[in-house]
Amino acid sequence: MSKEKPRSGSKTQLGYKLVERNRALEDTLPAGAKRAATPPPPQAVPLHIETGDLMTSAPVSSIAATAQTSGAVTLSGERVSEPLARELIVRRMAQEGIALVSDFALRHDDLLVTLDGFDSDRRVGFQFISHADEDVVTDFDLQVEQRVRELTAHGMFQILIIHDYEAPDADAVLARVDSFLAAL
Repeated sequence: MSKEKPRSGSKTQLGYKLVERNRALEDTLPAGAKRAATPPPPQAVPLHIETGDLMTSAPVSSIAATAQTSGAVTLSGERVSEPLARELIVRRMAQEGIALVSDFALRHDDLLVTLDGFDSDRRVGFQFISHADEDVVTDFDLQVEQRVRELTAHGMFQILIIHDYEAPDADAVLARVDSFLAAL
């Protein structure tokens, strides 16, 4: 028979006091880490824009929630979505006999970029650059855009490049496409 003392709930056998802990969260926090305080919700502040657009890469708490659109604020508050713009562009180009392949990997010398659409037979394509969603981080940055514009100017191919702030609605997108097609 053992002569061990039964453990008490609040002290060890050596007399040290035990601290009760919530063990439910121990597996989610590293040892010694403290739980971060929950930040207060952002306060809505009226937005006044005299001219132009305010561009940011993330939602800003000082801008009213109704004015935030995935990191971009415009005077109208909304821009055409990339899926809608791509559909409009593909349909309008198809009416002109341009058969675009979606997400086409274009390679030329030092250039490797994925275009939103490209017809390799006619060497015509497009890139709609949304400043929201997945295009925020993309292989189509300013340097690539300049290189594509340079190669287009030299007649290697014809690529329509539209930024979402250049064509904020469906009519503006179609107007840019029509202008591009007229110049072909």
